[in-house]
Amino acid sequence: MQTIEHVGKNNHSVQTIEAIAEQHESSVGQTRDTFTFVTQNMYEIIDQVQAIAFEIESIERDKDDVIRAAQNLSASGEEVSASVEEVTATYPP
Repeated sequence: MQTIEHVGKNNHSVQTIEAIAEQHESSVGQTRDTFTFVTQNMYEIIDQVQAIAFEIESIERDKDDVIRAAQNLSASGEEVSASVEEVTATYPP
């Protein structure tokens, strides 16, 4: 009788262990899927950040070009003003 009782308890223990193993396997699979998802999104974010950094560099270059052009225009304007003053000074009213 005790042997049959032990076999029954052992069967129940084995079933419990199998259920725990299935849950563990399922959890491991979900964790793997989550890490895969996070990793893929991380790489996408890295690509987007790199694209933004490239665009910022391009904007910086464009800004520098605009500043140079404005400085050149200002210098040209000063030269024109000086020339006008010079011409005006040489012609009496």
